[in-house]
Amino acid sequence: MTSPSDSSEASMPKESDSSAQQQTSATPPGAVPAPPHNPDAQQVPPPEPPAPAPTAPPAPLSAAATVPAPAPAPQTHETSAQNPPSVIPQVLRALTPAHWKTAGLYGALALAGAFAASLLTVMLLLTGLTAGSSDIDGPENLGGAWFAAIIQFMSMGFLSPLTGTAQVEAGFGLVAVDVNMSAFFVPVIVPVAAICAVALYGRRVTGGMTLPHGPTRAVIASTAGLGFAVALALLTALIPIKFGSPDEGEFTLRALTVWGMLLSALVIFAVSYRTLGHSKQSGSSSPTTGSVIARIWGQGIRVAVAHLGGVALLLGVIAFVVVVSQADDARSMVIAGFPLLLPILAANAVAIGSMSTVMFTGDIAITADNGAVNDTLTMFSSELPVWVRILLPIVAVAALLIAGLRWRSTAGFTTARNSQWAILPAVYGGVGLVLLAIGTMHFAIRAPMVGQDTTGIAPAPWTFLVLAIIGVAVEASARYVAPQLLRVLPPGLVSVLTFRVNNPHATVVTAPAAAGVAGTAGTTGLGAQEQPAPVGAEPADAAGSPDSASGSPAQANPASHSTGSPDGDPLPTAKPLSPQAKKAWAIAGISVVALTVLLIAGNATRNYLANNQFGPQQKVEEYLTALVDGRASDALSLLDVNVTSTDRVMLADDVYAAAENRPTEFRIDDVEYGEEAVQVTAQVKQEGKNYPIIFTLVADGRQSMFFDDWRITSGMEQNLFVFQATDTLNVNGLDLSVPRMHSADEPLPQGASAETMAQYAMEEAEGYLPVLPGTYTFKAPAGTKYVSYGPDVTVTITPGERQSDDTGFGWGEEGPKTPTVAFQRGYTQAVVDDALAQVEPLLDACLTRNVIVPEGCEIASWENKYWDAMTDIERTWGEEPQLLVANELNGMWEYEQPDPSTVTGDLSVFLVEGRIDLVYSARNEGDDDWNEGRTHNIRPFVESGGSLFSDPLALPITIDGDTLTVDTSKLNKQHDSWVK
Repeated sequence: MTSPSDSSEASMPKESDSSAQQQTSATPPGAVPAPPHNPDAQQVPPPEPPAPAPTAPPAPLSAAATVPAPAPAPQTHETSAQNPPSVIPQVLRALTPAHWKTAGLYGALALAGAFAASLLTVMLLLTGLTAGSSDIDGPENLGGAWFAAIIQFMSMGFLSPLTGTAQVEAGFGLVAVDVNMSAFFVPVIVPVAAICAVALYGRRVTGGMTLPHGPTRAVIASTAGLGFAVALALLTALIPIKFGSPDEGEFTLRALTVWGMLLSALVIFAVSYRTLGHSKQSGSSSPTTGSVIARIWGQGIRVAVAHLGGVALLLGVIAFVVVVSQADDARSMVIAGFPLLLPILAANAVAIGSMSTVMFTGDIAITADNGAVNDTLTMFSSELPVWVRILLPIVAVAALLIAGLRWRSTAGFTTARNSQWAILPAVYGGVGLVLLAIGTMHFAIRAPMVGQDTTGIAPAPWTFLVLAIIGVAVEASARYVAPQLLRVLPPGLVSVLTFRVNNPHATVVTAPAAAGVAGTAGTTGLGAQEQPAPVGAEPADAAGSPDSASGSPAQANPASHSTGSPDGDPLPTAKPLSPQAKKAWAIAGISVVALTVLLIAGNATRNYLANNQFGPQQKVEEYLTALVDGRASDALSLLDVNVTSTDRVMLADDVYAAAENRPTEFRIDDVEYGEEAVQVTAQVKQEGKNYPIIFTLVADGRQSMFFDDWRITSGMEQNLFVFQATDTLNVNGLDLSVPRMHSADEPLPQGASAETMAQYAMEEAEGYLPVLPGTYTFKAPAGTKYVSYGPDVTVTITPGERQSDDTGFGWGEEGPKTPTVAFQRGYTQAVVDDALAQVEPLLDACLTRNVIVPEGCEIASWENKYWDAMTDIERTWGEEPQLLVANELNGMWEYEQPDPSTVTGDLSVFLVEGRIDLVYSARNEGDDDWNEGRTHNIRPFVESGGSLFSDPLALPITIDGDTLTVDTSKLNKQHDSWVK
């Protein structure tokens, strides 16, 4: 008698080595002798054995019949049983060049598939970048980075993160610090393409070579996997992504890790090993225990993949559409990046749909309807719309029930009843680990003294445990819920839900009975024991029947509900529905659909109304419409300013209606709900340019019973500053009493001007007035012959928040300071002309001859006190004085006539410099002769007794209407020490 393991080996083809000792085996009666093995020839599938002779059905379960002992298995004898040759050298010697060629071609196919998928992904990303940004024209402007990205994406497809380091200058270039950067995401399309390339084209490029299970097949598959991993590692190491500059810091990024290379080798090994196997042959010998267990696990994997894959496809596509709709300027980039983004969104959507958690880090955050900003998202999070929170659990439960129904309908559902509870939890947990890897997207940069900045999204680490629990739920559903569903569901619906579960190509397996143990066809082969009747089965099912007790499996027929396990555990048989039952099903179905439609429609209608007619953006639209129409009071009723009535002078309806260049149109870009308020982003167009404005609103009461009412708390805050003006100004043709900081007729403090004022000083001063967007013309006050207030002032107020100076000292970079209006009292050129006309003639008297005290210019009086007498005095200009009309002299060595329109305050005629040269004769008393040719020079036009360091002489000017008078009395005032 042979053991099950012996039977398993006997049923599989054996490998041999022509150079080794010959192995012989007895040929069972009726078997076809195997042809001699030639290691240099291409392997071909073994011949199909003859169909087994029909056998009588075994006795029912209750008959307690025993299984007859099987015939002894053929024994294998080796010529050198004492010293068997080593298997690995024997296999290597048996490999031919065709085998090595096959390994190389399989590895090359995998590399070509991965490269093609990575190339497609990178080209799509570049296309999206080009469409979304004018700064990138294509791969040619990226140098070699685009090709390096293709290579690195290939390695990232096998879970290798992209990492790199750069030295960046810091501390004004005094030190260099290491900055580390890493990125992790899985281009799923890369490993999928590599697998498909080997599976679809492997046999074609190798002439159809197939091999049986054994070391030869494993060596070839291992060589293909290792060759792929080594080639990928070399490419990744030699072609890194580089960006930046050597001077400021150049990053060199590679996706090269040991576990990534091992995983890539393992994946290519697995697909190569499977592709090298024989095609399935009909009428093959009875499967072994190992093949039965493998078949059951394979069916469990198919159920889990169909379940989670369907949910991922549905939710992933919905999430991708939502992301695309909200991408705005990056929409083209998002669409082009769907090979990367869609699997990430699908994996995270499955995590949410499985009642797990998705976690966000860094700048990625989500905002709920109630304004809360969180870094996690679950199925019941308030960040999701209400209708999503209602439908998502329904979809999750429905998918779980369908998965249980499909698992119940698989051919191997009850083949391993004792251990079957562990199959789906293990499979679902494994799929959860895969989803955890696919759904993780993480970017990080770390620098000394700065810390680490991370941004990413990923399913929670415990997601695989949640999915394992779902696997238990699916198993429980298959055992306890599916039989009841099969009794009540219409046959057509069952056929749809179990599509391709028991398809004609699936081989229904039966576990062999354990040797020497009494049992039936329902035993497992892991230990014979009587299987319990299925839950919900009729008494006849439990008692046994010829169909259920027979060793042959029942035919797959989901429509008749007789599909089931091959061990006599049939699914419940559906009874024909009566007309009343059909009517009840129709009414129930229509009611559920109608209720669902009404619920979705009602919620959608409420959301539409809340977001449009009654939403916060509606208030903003009303406010902006009032601005466009020139209705200042209506706009202020929606967004008022906190100022006194005096400061509202520029907000009057007639003033704003007369303003030119008001906003002409607007649009709402975005509505974001915060924790306590809502932010509405709008674009306001004025003079052809769009200005982005952010409005903040808070809920304030109810409107129409079901909707929140909204109040604008901040938004467009514009101001202008009246620095200097008269009591009354004409604005847009209207005479207004406008508050101002300084009167136009008063002299300004030393150094005071609007240009040098800090923003904060403006905001605190009188004359800082709120104003609405538009162009305002301030007419200059009327002047006289000698007085002018300058030209008219026109200011254009643009939409936006108040411009603020970030330093407070006029050095800010946030934007221009508040527009300023200043009417400063200045003078006309007539002041200069008339004033000089009065002073210049008087200066001739300063040169009077033969007198010590010139009449009309006594300031030029001088005598030499050493002599008793002077005669023949002659005065000439050594340097004529410079006459300037100004309010003060600010020059140190050079003086210029200022523009009279910029001069404020009281005026004077300043006599700057001026030197008189004297020539005279002198003698003392009693001397008969005059000392002739004596010389001297004086500078008389100064204040304070003629000191050398005195200020220039100033002659005050008085203006009374059109009359101008210069006070020249100082010209007749002698310097005290110059005359005896």
